[in-house]
Amino acid sequence: MCNHQRVEVYGSLLNCQERQRMLCTGGMMKAIGEIKRIGWKLSFDRRSIQRCEAVLNLVKTGDPTDIYYTKVYEVNCEAFYAIMDREMGRGTARKWICSESIELDNYRPVKMESELGETHLFIIPEEGRKPTPTNESSNYVQIVRDGIFESFSGEERDINLKALEKAVIKSGKH
Repeated sequence: MCNHQRVEVYGSLLNCQERQRMLCTGGMMKAIGEIKRIGWKLSFDRRSIQRCEAVLNLVKTGDPTDIYYTKVYEVNCEAFYAIMDREMGRGTARKWICSESIELDNYRPVKMESELGETHLFIIPEEGRKPTPTNESSNYVQIVRDGIFESFSGEERDINLKALEKAVIKSGKH
């Protein structure tokens, strides 16, 4: 039996319109707080088949100057599986659930400890990263930027906007 989980959000799911589209199947996501991830940065590490443009990954650097705030949601089973399908693709998510191997460049849920308890963070592992160029005017970057404005204020917002800008600039250098 599935119970409530906590999921950390850092990219387009910060945007309420993106969450609403995904939750039309009866899923529930309740915001419960933010986590300051020190030693983590944003990186454009994959080209989305659905969006036809570069999408974000959250990468552990260990550098204390790399900071990013994630939003934590408590989710029910329907929402957790909807997030899995969205982030991983339905076929890959089913393979993951059945403990089958998946390609290294796929997102996967990674359990993390935090002051809010155990969370799941969907990331691409280091060995599967494929840096992908993007630019400030891309639709995805605008969706993420809008989500940061919706989800954070003050210093958290400023830090996340700077992290997004830094990731966009770095993506163009590959």
